[in-house]
Amino acid sequence: MNSQIVPYQYNQECVYQMVYEIVVYLLLLFIRCTIIFYINNKLSKIAKVSERNEARAQITSKQIDNISELCERLIVQNVGAYDRSAELARDMDARFDNMTKQISTIPSTFDKMLATTICDLVDNISATNKNIEEIHSVRALDNVENKKNIEEIHAVRSLDNIENGLYQCWTGFGVYSEEGKFKITSKICITNKHLKTYRENKEWFNPLEKNTSIAYRDMLMESISKVNPGMGPNGFNIPPDFVKKILNTHTIGSNPHNYHMNCVKYDWNGSIEIDITITEVYNNGSNRHESMIRALSNSTIDWMQSLVLEQ
Repeated sequence: MNSQIVPYQYNQECVYQMVYEIVVYLLLLFIRCTIIFYINNKLSKIAKVSERNEARAQITSKQIDNISELCERLIVQNVGAYDRSAELARDMDARFDNMTKQISTIPSTFDKMLATTICDLVDNISATNKNIEEIHSVRALDNVENKKNIEEIHAVRSLDNIENGLYQCWTGFGVYSEEGKFKITSKICITNKHLKTYRENKEWFNPLEKNTSIAYRDMLMESISKVNPGMGPNGFNIPPDFVKKILNTHTIGSNPHNYHMNCVKYDWNGSIEIDITITEVYNNGSNRHESMIRALSNSTIDWMQSLVLEQ
């Protein structure tokens, strides 16, 4: 029995030994396969990376070619710019040399001009000194004349100012009488109430300026002094364009009688005013009305010019 057990145990150990070896071989095969798979995976990734690097290398190569071409163009342009810059520099050098030559001639030219100017200045100073001496000799006379001229200028300017409140006036005095019968006096004032300058009021008394004024005065008096018994007891005629202001008769007791008339002609910037007073000094039985209305037409009137204040 023991002889049968020994071979069995031996066979069993051989089986275990074979199984162990098989397991070991399988484990080694698995490890090998795992290593091979890992290596293949890495090789695949390396291949992909290599392909990407090659593509990038191609793109980079094109960029390098473009950059190289651009650099060549820039070099060509820079060469042209350098040539133009060199030409410009040469031109500037030539101009600078020309300016240097011109500047070098300035001192001599300036010396000549200075010498000429000094000579002219000396001559001018001499002439000026002579003029100053002459001016000093006549300055006193010039001062007197200048003062007179200034006074005359101020006087002329003041003559052109308006003289307010003073008017040009004709004043006339007349007498109409018969010895022992009656005596009648008349006073006439014709006032020009337009504003005048000092010059115009001064020229009012110039005999050469009276013609127009005298003609206008005589025309007014001719119109007023026309005998017109139909006018009533006063017998005054109002000139055309004039407005009557006062027309009345005053009697003190029985003698004397006093006739008074005032009329005015209004203009744009002034007026003409006529004031007439006729006074009966005495009357010894004559026709009073007839003599009064004929007083102006028959009187010899003495006229005088004056300037009257505004009332």
